[in-house]
Amino acid sequence: MNSSLKIQDDLLYTITTEDNADLEGWIKAQWSELETKLHSHGAILLRGFDVANTELDSILNWCGETPLEYKFRSTPRTNLSGKTYTTTEYPQDRAILQHNENAYSNHWPKRLWFKCVIDEFSQGQTPLTCSRKVLAKIPAEIQQEFVKRKLRFERNFNAFIDLSWQDAFCTSDKAAVEQYCNKNNIELIWTDEGLTTLQTCEPIQTHPVTGEQVWFNQAHVFHPYAQGESYRVLLDSCGVLPPRNVVFADDGSAIPDEMIKIINDVYQDLSLTFDWRKNDILIIDNLLVAHGRAPYEGNRKIVLAMT
Repeated sequence: MNSSLKIQDDLLYTITTEDNADLEGWIKAQWSELETKLHSHGAILLRGFDVANTELDSILNWCGETPLEYKFRSTPRTNLSGKTYTTTEYPQDRAILQHNENAYSNHWPKRLWFKCVIDEFSQGQTPLTCSRKVLAKIPAEIQQEFVKRKLRFERNFNAFIDLSWQDAFCTSDKAAVEQYCNKNNIELIWTDEGLTTLQTCEPIQTHPVTGEQVWFNQAHVFHPYAQGESYRVLLDSCGVLPPRNVVFADDGSAIPDEMIKIINDVYQDLSLTFDWRKNDILIIDNLLVAHGRAPYEGNRKIVLAMT
């Protein structure tokens, strides 16, 4: 295989082939080395391989990875086949803030696997940010406050806005929901409107392989400040609880808007973007790298599997 290697900002390790090479034999032989690169850089982009008719499930199998079902989900997605899903189905003119997958809970995927199926769009990049650098750049006083007080994530599921609990938990069986919540230390409250869940999380995690600490939570996504004033006014006018919220866990007090603004600015300052091409494969270490989505115009289809 004729390939060229490009490293961008020490975050995205890119391997490009110009001869439409077969991915199966190559990745089986290279996976051990690629895992090392993934732990070092956080994300790998494979470009130019012959994967037009290759499902993500097959690629995971070649690498000895087991796909996960997307449960306790926070955004609408469609299950395409096996355990491959669409990426978040939000309106294309809406940006998705950078985040680590499921970092509002104590159960998250280790890796994310993306494939670009259709690239007939402009913009629509997937910004990436190193979680190690985010931790290093967030002011010490904010880190200390978050660690001392911990975070409590609240989710309100109803039929009026965002996800229903049936969609989020992939079941209509209340007993199955209660079993999942009990297993994962999630407090749940059945309401007339649907379901409310509460979970206390640490804001910083340690990578199990590298031993590095990373900023790993979705406070900047769940916080009302991140939703925008017009969205908050809409919820108030409808008399509906916000689908998501986050507060300090020790006493339930609100996290100051200014703290959330500073954190979001850190993600923005550190972000790296690249333009998708059809059949690109992007692998992300979910603890080491946060991801998001820029608004776009046109026909964009990126699919996702988690392991």
